[in-house]
Amino acid sequence: PAAPGAGPGDLTPLPMGLFVQPVGAAVSGAGGATDPAGGAGTLVPGSACAVTLIGGDAQVGAIGTVSLVEDGRVVSMAHPFMQLGPVELPLATAEIITMFPSRQMSFKLGAAGPVVGKITHDLRAGLAGELGEIAPTTPVAVTVVRPDGTDRFEFTVARERQLTPTLVFWCLYNALLVEGDDRSEQLVRYAIDLELTAADGRTLPPVVLAGATGGAGGVSALSADWQAPLKILLGNRHEPVAIERVEARLEITRPVRALTITGLRAPGRIEPGEAFEVEVLLAERHGGTVGERFTLEAPATLPPGPLRLAAGSAREFFQFDAMRASGLFGDHDLAATLDVLNRPRSLDDLVVAVVSPRPGFTSGGRELASLPGSVRRTLAQSPPQAVEPTLATYVLRDSRRLDGLVLGNAVHDLSVRPDPTSHPQGDRP
Repeated sequence: PAAPGAGPGDLTPLPMGLFVQPVGAAVSGAGGATDPAGGAGTLVPGSACAVTLIGGDAQVGAIGTVSLVEDGRVVSMAHPFMQLGPVELPLATAEIITMFPSRQMSFKLGAAGPVVGKITHDLRAGLAGELGEIAPTTPVAVTVVRPDGTDRFEFTVARERQLTPTLVFWCLYNALLVEGDDRSEQLVRYAIDLELTAADGRTLPPVVLAGATGGAGGVSALSADWQAPLKILLGNRHEPVAIERVEARLEITRPVRALTITGLRAPGRIEPGEAFEVEVLLAERHGGTVGERFTLEAPATLPPGPLRLAAGSAREFFQFDAMRASGLFGDHDLAATLDVLNRPRSLDDLVVAVVSPRPGFTSGGRELASLPGSVRRTLAQSPPQAVEPTLATYVLRDSRRLDGLVLGNAVHDLSVRPDPTSHPQGDRP
């Protein structure tokens, strides 16, 4: 389909019969395309047809020519669309508006009409489909909140494992561009809710992709962040998953505020059970330094020894966890995959954490924390397939959403004082 940069300001012709009808524009012929050979809303040999990948407030798809209609079956295009093999894509009538002759590549300008069936095979020799039964699609709703107003767009996208992630991104990005841009100094916060079902119809826990970006090209740079989770869900090896609905909210504020972590203020030593103050120092671009204060309470059972206090964005800690506890990101089962996709990783979330160098364990994609020594020793002797060790463990963790992007990180060394009333095991009576 069209690249995200194929802006919604013009009707954009694309090679190989692809078409884009922009967001917010009138859809020519959408209410009932007329074909001179077959009348309104019908497909006959020689008439135009369309494979609609995106419908609703925009149209994206491919226009071709019908070769054969027989007993409710349709053959069209006489060449592959993407050579995807067995598919379920919406098949619609179409209308050719005009032709653009060119010595390099002539092309037709057309518009899709109503959906009248589905494409079932995308092969080298052409497309085969059926009239009557309609291919399933996924609704995509996008709410764009700007400083001067709110817009809402309703799309439908084709359900195809390789195409759906790109189509959803196209809808989100072009909805943003209708009354806005992706080049100015702005902060864009997003929340994308994915409603999921399994092959047997049961409802799966939802996935929420939340985060923030800013600056020139900030949203287009999120292509991988938004598409990768959908590719993981649709391509998972455990069971088929359908994305039933996508509900997205994009909030735009100007100008973008960037906060760079420059240091940490905290005590050098703490005691078990003690509450202590932590201040994260952040430098504003074109401004001074601000401080964010946290009150943390050390566990009463915290053993003596060295610790490390760290501050960074949720994205920084997401990347840190991938190294610290790789077992959390293993493809153990669908539930573990959903947990990973729902892990916070937003750039506007400031996180402070106290990390212990003592190794821990993960099992089945979940971290086993605060284990007694006897359990830890038992797990250390378990088969490698049963548990996976971590490089460090969290003692404390707190977070706070800020009104800007959090950049950089800082660390501070801590130590835990030994209990003055305790005695080494050999010295106890």
